[in-house]
Amino acid sequence: MINPFTGALHSLSGINQWLGGITLGSANASIGVEPDPNASNTQLYFTNDYSLTVTNNPITGSSLQNPAKPFNPATNQFTTFHKQDAGQLILPIANTYLGNTIIEQGWVTVQNNNSLGGTIGGQGDTVQPGTIVRTGAALHLRPLTPTSPPFNLLENLVLAGNGITHPFGLINQKGALMSLGGLNALGGIVNNRSSDIQLSGNAGIGVESLVPEVQTVTVPAGLAFNLTVANPFSSFAPQTASLPASATALQVQNALNALPTVGGSAGAVTVARTGVGPFTYTVTFSGFPAPLDLPLMTTTTAGVTITPVVDGGWHQHQRVDQHQFDLRLQHRHLERHRGWPAPLNRDHHDRWSA
Repeated sequence: MINPFTGALHSLSGINQWLGGITLGSANASIGVEPDPNASNTQLYFTNDYSLTVTNNPITGSSLQNPAKPFNPATNQFTTFHKQDAGQLILPIANTYLGNTIIEQGWVTVQNNNSLGGTIGGQGDTVQPGTIVRTGAALHLRPLTPTSPPFNLLENLVLAGNGITHPFGLINQKGALMSLGGLNALGGIVNNRSSDIQLSGNAGIGVESLVPEVQTVTVPAGLAFNLTVANPFSSFAPQTASLPASATALQVQNALNALPTVGGSAGAVTVARTGVGPFTYTVTFSGFPAPLDLPLMTTTTAGVTITPVVDGGWHQHQRVDQHQFDLRLQHRHLERHRGWPAPLNRDHHDRWSA
């Protein structure tokens, strides 16, 4: 049963994970996540603020049809999943429930093409389950890692409003649907299926790009040097790497990747070297949770110069009302929505070209 204030599962505070199974077992089922009372005004919100992540096991659903009757996908009904409260629900894996999703409040961050459930065999594209985003709520697409493949989200969407109100300016009122990094697409075609987006009243789509931080380090020939890396995403204090004179690009790269503040995993930092003395090292920070907008590297070695080249972090791109997209809307159309509860039947809409 829906509780409009809490949800059947309610995350009251903290950065929580649900690792066990969840089955949506009635006509309507809800999860509520409370907002952080001291929400971050930077991209740190994703890792530092209150949230609930449902991972390890998919959210499954229930059929409401009499099990004694033959399965009929045209008339069968499934549980509708409601997201309640103004906090963030994170869905990093594929889920298998087959009902509609309604984001009533707050926002849902999806990190998998099937985070919002599966498709029903035997039903046409426009009557597949979909996701409705209410005014003041939002759906965010965020890559699981920087090397994750782009989204090609196959989900019928009904969007209303301009998104959540939040202290971080780049997600505050930036769209009922937001793409947070990557060259993503909506609408398919996936396995010969496609999907639609419908706009209810005034609705916005926001697109942000995750830009890697790039800095150069210029070192005179014959000089050993050190590089210290700070990272506010990390619990570690700034860490220092010591490099030999005339260090190769790979030596610098490996030394930086070994630092806990970088993440300790190869590939988080890439380095190229030019020059024959002085040497210029171009350092690109592209590992998770980077890209970061940070001071990053410093040095105590006299004669070494560190220069910011690209200011990393999130950079706002176009909105839907500007008719330009970094988020590709493929094969289908934007449509003006004329009312619930029939959000996914195109027979009753004026069609807009995207």
